[in-house]
Amino acid sequence: MAQPQDDFLIIAHRGANDVAPEHSETAYKVAIERQADYIEIDLRMTKDGHLVALHDHSVDRTTNGTGDVSEKTLADIKKLSLKNEEKILTLEEIFTKFANTTNYYIETRLVNYKAKMEEPLIQLINKYGLQQQVMIGSFSEKSLLKIRELNQNIPLVYTVLNDNVKYLDVSRIKQYAMAIAPNANQINKEFVDRMHSEGLKVYVWFFHDNEQDLMMNTLLLNVDGVFTDFMNETKALMNIIEDYGT
Repeated sequence: MAQPQDDFLIIAHRGANDVAPEHSETAYKVAIERQADYIEIDLRMTKDGHLVALHDHSVDRTTNGTGDVSEKTLADIKKLSLKNEEKILTLEEIFTKFANTTNYYIETRLVNYKAKMEEPLIQLINKYGLQQQVMIGSFSEKSLLKIRELNQNIPLVYTVLNDNVKYLDVSRIKQYAMAIAPNANQINKEFVDRMHSEGLKVYVWFFHDNEQDLMMNTLLLNVDGVFTDFMNETKALMNIIEDYGT
């Protein structure tokens, strides 16, 4: 499946987490069934160097366990369960299960302030031949620059933390990234137009509790894609906009 880079992208935020626990196999299956352009995977690294799909630094919120991921081995992680009793997935398990049936938006982060997950990530992408189906985003410029050292072609997205949109060094970001991902609360049409004039795409993220309030206005800003927790509702809004020719 080729990356639909020229089209508006619907990125299933942590999978279809409106119907199943985030990052669960079921959440990803449903997102793919709903024809998400990308499924989003937040990465964490275990104590013994395995990449797993979890958003938080700890397992407390999303599993029946406690403690930091970085202090647990993969064996420790596999003893835990998500809220629907499914097991936490490794990135390799996700690639094995879904292969070329979808595209993958992967969010990296530093591990104890170091860029440690990037090399094993690229190794897995190469192992499964998914170079054309992956986009990588991060709040960490250090992480993205490491990815760019390892691979010159994978599209990179710089994720912007809240009101940091006011202080973006666009000329620097353009050197390694093809897009930015700001929060919906922080942007307007002028901002989106300016990013487009600089040759950057704009993929917008939301907080779970404000997405439904902000999605329509966000879509009207001519952004290039959204991370959505409510894919069916987002598609319905897109159809309304298209029907009215807005």
